[in-house]
Amino acid sequence: MNLNKTASPQKIFETIGDQNRNNGGFGAVIARAGVGKTALLVQIALCSLLEKKTVLHVSLKESIQKVCIWYDEVSKKLERSTRDFTPDTWDTILMHRMIMTFGENQFSPTTLKQRLSDLTEQDIFYPQLIVIDGLMIDHDSRPIFEELKALAKELSVFIWFSIRSHRHQVTQTSDLPPAFIPLKDLFDTTLQVIPKGDTIDIKLLSETSSETPSPELVLDPETMLIRTMVQ
Repeated sequence: MNLNKTASPQKIFETIGDQNRNNGGFGAVIARAGVGKTALLVQIALCSLLEKKTVLHVSLKESIQKVCIWYDEVSKKLERSTRDFTPDTWDTILMHRMIMTFGENQFSPTTLKQRLSDLTEQDIFYPQLIVIDGLMIDHDSRPIFEELKALAKELSVFIWFSIRSHRHQVTQTSDLPPAFIPLKDLFDTTLQVIPKGDTIDIKLLSETSSETPSPELVLDPETMLIRTMVQ
């Protein structure tokens, strides 16, 4: 990746999205329950919103009110930690963000496409980035992700997913969740969030990062903000 070393760490993921958007790129945030998947997705979304890109946040586990609270809390923390965010940018964020919620049994690629079509046909909203939080995976999930991949290509958007892992659920050849292995080839980037003692490491694996190594990233356990590792 061609990254500006002075850029905020959140912009690393903005770069990944830009490089893979036209091909319907996929990214996965993989972590155990309660470790910070939603906080990471919101930071990734906020970085795009600050660039005045339109973001669709799809939640399968939280209400619209709860999702708004996540954005409010994370944005306030970013205000205190980076010059990229000021109180004056909040109106811009609201203009470029759309939130959809589904019950876990109500979500499908077809339903998402229909609801998006209603928005685009009325010239209301055209997403440039989609985050899908709370979609559960199992060994039969591939057809769902293939349909979502086709939708991403059709819309020329990058989609970030939260993927839940379990403490002891690994294979002999990978520390990825077993149900994710059959899906791995669909993803351009995987972002594993791994608690280690007093820190939370972020392991970034990206097909676009082989030429220029990305900086070492961690999740601050107090603020849940992404930051670069202090050398």
